[in-house]
Amino acid sequence: MILESLRLNNIRSYHDGETIVEFPLGTVLFEGDVGSGKSTLLYAVEFALFGFGDMSGSYLLTEGKDQGFVSLRFLEQGNSFEVHRGLKRRKSGVAQEDCYIIVGGEKEALSPSDLKSRVIDILKFNEPSNPRAESLIFRFAIFTPQEQMKEIVQRRVEERLQTLRRVFGVEEYKVAADNSDLLRNSVKNQVSRLLGESAQLEEKEAELQQVEEEIRGLERKLPTLERAERESGRKVEELNERQRGLQSDRARIQEISTKIPELRARVGRLEKLVQTEQESEEKETLRLREKESAIASFRMQKKPEELTSAEMEERVEELRRTIAQKKEDRGRLEQQLRDTTKLIQEGLCPTCGQPIDPSAFGGRAEHVRQDISKLDEEVKSLEKELKTAMDTLKETRTYEEEKRSMQRLEEECKEIRERLENSAKRLRDYLNELDLARKSLADSLEEASKFEAIQTQISQVDQELSEAQTLWKQSRDNLTKTMTQRDEKTRRVDELRSEIVRMKQARERVNMMKEYEIWLSEYFRPTVELIERQVMLEMNARFNQEFQRFFSALVDDPEVSVRVNEEFTPIFERQSFEQEYDALSGGERTSIALAYRLALNVVVQQEATTGAGDLLILDEPTDGFSKEQLSKMRDILKALNSKQVILVSHERELEAMADHIFRVDKGEGGSRVSRQKGLV
Repeated sequence: MILESLRLNNIRSYHDGETIVEFPLGTVLFEGDVGSGKSTLLYAVEFALFGFGDMSGSYLLTEGKDQGFVSLRFLEQGNSFEVHRGLKRRKSGVAQEDCYIIVGGEKEALSPSDLKSRVIDILKFNEPSNPRAESLIFRFAIFTPQEQMKEIVQRRVEERLQTLRRVFGVEEYKVAADNSDLLRNSVKNQVSRLLGESAQLEEKEAELQQVEEEIRGLERKLPTLERAERESGRKVEELNERQRGLQSDRARIQEISTKIPELRARVGRLEKLVQTEQESEEKETLRLREKESAIASFRMQKKPEELTSAEMEERVEELRRTIAQKKEDRGRLEQQLRDTTKLIQEGLCPTCGQPIDPSAFGGRAEHVRQDISKLDEEVKSLEKELKTAMDTLKETRTYEEEKRSMQRLEEECKEIRERLENSAKRLRDYLNELDLARKSLADSLEEASKFEAIQTQISQVDQELSEAQTLWKQSRDNLTKTMTQRDEKTRRVDELRSEIVRMKQARERVNMMKEYEIWLSEYFRPTVELIERQVMLEMNARFNQEFQRFFSALVDDPEVSVRVNEEFTPIFERQSFEQEYDALSGGERTSIALAYRLALNVVVQQEATTGAGDLLILDEPTDGFSKEQLSKMRDILKALNSKQVILVSHERELEAMADHIFRVDKGEGGSRVSRQKGLV
């Protein structure tokens, strides 16, 4: 695996915008003061690949920030991959979100645990993908945090060996050996089971012969039982058919009987309707005769006037207007007469006051009196004519009113005639319907009288049917019981034959399984353990050689030496005496831990069974080193032959041995990464 680039935002001290780090090949040094944020970059790489592991989300996400992310691009077997994990602060804590991987330009969204499984598959790390577990291969072979550097050599023996088996790719031998034990135990259990299954073989064969004889006896009885069942069944079917016919007749009669009250009520209702219709017809006929008589009397009357009442009203109004006009003219003449009489009496002109001749106006007054007398005669004549016209108008109005009444009577007569026609039709319909209802009632009464005879027949058939059904049930039960016994015994024969075949096969397999058990226990497991032991011894020898080489390069003291035992436990000797690890100085413990890590990385590169061979990450690897030991790191790093070595240190002395230097500084705005050496 080769790291290409890292992008992070709001990860611990990297919170002032997005930070991007491009990883070149060769030896890369990230230097800076303690607490500047160097190790955070390494934790970000591990988080991007494997998730939280033994870290927590609140440890990674910048305090006071609600979200952040890490994106890592890396190469494996010449293929480029990019993994991305986001962080989101929630009430329950910090959780992962927006997790995906980009392969060949295609983005695939995954859950946090699925993304870890995908990365483990890509790197070919032989370990479980538990999302809360750290990657032991990554921590052993590639990157170990500074505080865990010395824990590598102090892990429990079995835990260390199990991880080394995974790293070296020889875990399959132990898995195969353990599986062979499981298989051998399974074979032993199968042998015991097979012996138990076949123990009753002879008893089953004897039982088979007995059951087959019982089946032959049952089959001899079946023809007689089947014949009895068929005959009794036919008898039941015949009686059922008779019963269904009688019940149908009874149901029909019962249905008819239920309609008799309705038919009686219908006959009574129709009789009342006929009576009512006849009475109504008589009344209507009498009314028609009365109205026709009144109409005939009116037609014998003579009309009093040719004019209509409206024309007579106009004549009366015209006479009244003429009389009024005559009276108005008479009033004017009377005024003239009074004025003339006054003028004659006074003898003066009312206009100029000059005396007048009374004799000149006497003739005029007489002429006015004659006109008044003439008007009085005309008014008297007109008033007489008006009285005559008003009497005629009254007679005309009376005649017209009687005529209108006669017209109404004629309409009423027409309606009565129509009602009489409808009544006659209804009466005919009622009479026809009454005849039909009386006939239906008579027929229904005749049918209802047959109910008792039908009921008696049904009771007889019911009794015969009950007896036949009892006989048929007994026949059927006997047949069913015999057939069931035969079928059960037939199934038992099949079961016995299958059991006998299985028991015979089991006895045949017992010998074969015993041979398997011997082969697994005496040949296969010893061979696999021998191969694993040889491979691990070879790995141990190569590892021990590299471990001693790196330690000697770091500690130039002929009185001290190191080695690993068969369990890869480091042994420290001073003047040929072993010393406890806790009794060593800080520099000696750091040298042992670093030499162990470097030796492991070299062997992993040689084996190249995982994606751990090309990359080595060292976090403060020289803690406690003397200046002389620091100066030896250049040759050690060259001897590693790793394509990419990433160092994190605050030691300025390591600058000379780095191909690329990145400076990590921390200010008020957070951590900053700047490239100091190896600029392209």
